[in-house]
Amino acid sequence: MSPAPTHRARRRRTVLMAMAASTAAMATVAAGPPGWAGAPADDPASPGARSAGDRLLPYLGNGVYDVRSYDVGYTYRPGTTLMDSSVRIRATATQALSRFSLDAAVDEIKTVTVQGEPARFSLDKAGEKLDITPRRALGKGRLFDVNIAYRVDRSDNRARPGDPTSPAPRLTPWVNKKDGFVVFGQPDRAHMFFPANDYPTDKARFTFRVTAPKDLQAVGIGTPRSRTTAGDEATTVFSTADELSTQVVQVGVGHYKEIRGRGPHGLPLRSYVDTDAFDAAKPLVDRIPDQLSWFEKELGRP
Repeated sequence: MSPAPTHRARRRRTVLMAMAASTAAMATVAAGPPGWAGAPADDPASPGARSAGDRLLPYLGNGVYDVRSYDVGYTYRPGTTLMDSSVRIRATATQALSRFSLDAAVDEIKTVTVQGEPARFSLDKAGEKLDITPRRALGKGRLFDVNIAYRVDRSDNRARPGDPTSPAPRLTPWVNKKDGFVVFGQPDRAHMFFPANDYPTDKARFTFRVTAPKDLQAVGIGTPRSRTTAGDEATTVFSTADELSTQVVQVGVGHYKEIRGRGPHGLPLRSYVDTDAFDAAKPLVDRIPDQLSWFEKELGRP
């Protein structure tokens, strides 16, 4: 039978237990909120790749995270090509990240937060990259949020990095109209509209919130969810139920007529045509169901 501990031994044990508890509490505080790094020593945080490695579009894509959703907001005001904008990106880190990047060819980045905390950032306009360094490293496998306040300039229709220097026919990403605008992101220009992982294989769900004068319509991909007015402005919300590639995003402001139809297997179709171009466009829109059927046949899947 062991002798009863002395007063000095009991005091020493109490001090050691208190020190252990204090160390555990400090470790908990250092770990931060969910989403911050808790990576094991053999998986230290490191910067993510600044390209997806595509040989045709080497400047596109960013490694080691998977985007789940984008929530994009625009404020359109007549008389200026500048639009205050925002995007909330929800993604999962596929490695412990000390730094990551997004494709971005916007006019100005105002603020960036990661997990609700201000983050360091730099916009490389020539390389069309936004580099972000969070206050604390992101843990592998953790979901994280990035909130970016930025500004776009709809007069900026710069050539893509891969375009030849000599004049050549090319698509115009920002299409400005007398009563608004339309965006066309294909094949690699969606990051002129919002910072993104602008590579086709990283599909995500989208929400668009467009504020414009209430006498105009805001239209976009997905399903219209709501339209609320405040004074002379209205905010329209569209969102998608399915994950899409960034390049197929469509958003516009102006005067439109809506055309509804049915595609293969009863697929609902919704098209918006500029009011002034309706008569010329209607026959083309009516061909979409047959075109979708042709794609199904050629691709061999619905």
